[in-house]
Amino acid sequence: MQHVRILRRQVVSTVVAAILMGACWAGVAFGFEESPELKALVDAVKLPPVEKRLPKEPLVLTPLESVGTYGGTWRTATFGGGDSEIERSIGYTRLVRWNPEWTEVIPDIAKSVEVNADATEYTFTLREGTRWSDGEPFTADDLVWWNENVLRNTKITPAAPDWLTAGGETVKIEKLADDKVVFKFAAPNGLFLMNMATVRGSDILAAAPAHYLKQFHKDFNPDGVDALVKAAGATDWVQLFNNKIGFPGRWRDLGRPTLDAWVLTAPYNGTTQVVGERNPYYAKVDTAGNQLPYFDRITIDVMQDTQAIILKAISGEIDMQNRFIETTDARTVIVQNQEKGGYGLFIARPAWSNALLITLNQTHKNPALRAVFSNKDFR
Repeated sequence: MQHVRILRRQVVSTVVAAILMGACWAGVAFGFEESPELKALVDAVKLPPVEKRLPKEPLVLTPLESVGTYGGTWRTATFGGGDSEIERSIGYTRLVRWNPEWTEVIPDIAKSVEVNADATEYTFTLREGTRWSDGEPFTADDLVWWNENVLRNTKITPAAPDWLTAGGETVKIEKLADDKVVFKFAAPNGLFLMNMATVRGSDILAAAPAHYLKQFHKDFNPDGVDALVKAAGATDWVQLFNNKIGFPGRWRDLGRPTLDAWVLTAPYNGTTQVVGERNPYYAKVDTAGNQLPYFDRITIDVMQDTQAIILKAISGEIDMQNRFIETTDARTVIVQNQEKGGYGLFIARPAWSNALLITLNQTHKNPALRAVFSNKDFR
């Protein structure tokens, strides 16, 4: 499967600045700055100052080339239906994440993580003062609530995902402090952090804003949830709740608080444009102390096929895009129309570990080959 990455020349400096590589805090000393849009809201007393909106120790990201500038819209596109472009482009926020080289899992929303010797306990220290996009605090209580009332609720989660189970038991989260939790497994789970850094990790945070989701949970809103079910056209409260936390349902929900860089202002409905605007409480800054993101907003046009996305790129309506292109002819069109569309192509590291897999038949009919193929040292 061939991936084509499109980058318009007019937005190169901003996009490159937004492809953030490193993360640190020690030795960084600066006052915080914010976008003119948010500064205007602060001046109008409609938003707290940036220092009050950021964590005590925000995540500092080092730009690939230089610090960026505020403003503009990132225009991209996706398919209708079950496509995960939205999740991959603006939904990659979790407790930990992969570094761009795919060599190490590093802290993201969490400040740090400690693992015990047998990989049965993972202790996360959160960034004190982190807030959801609506200004409400993100604390250990959110994660404990998710564990007890979402993951362990068999109506909502009939069977816990494999990566959240070990020794036949579902992970248990305990609060150690407002900014510290421990994930406890009944047996070693050495791949837990690697899984947490994938798209799976966003499922936790999507289901964690307890102050918002309680209204859709029968145990916390027994008298009012039925009216919400009826208004949403859901079958019951369980379907309504899962729509709020699952993909792609959560991208249809304008009211759901997030920790991502942009907050939905026009939802995903499978056919029209998705719009996200800057999260004023985003917990990350660059090395100059500028609260991220740089772009004011992102627009994602929902198209029905690859050809439609290609035509948008050629007509200059795509700023940056990472998509697979199914046919050689389509890839040729993309390459040949770079000057006309005002874009260039760039190479991105693939998200999969291997593009080719060779599996030897360990039950081969030839006994000699069967013996060789069954030898682990040979394989």
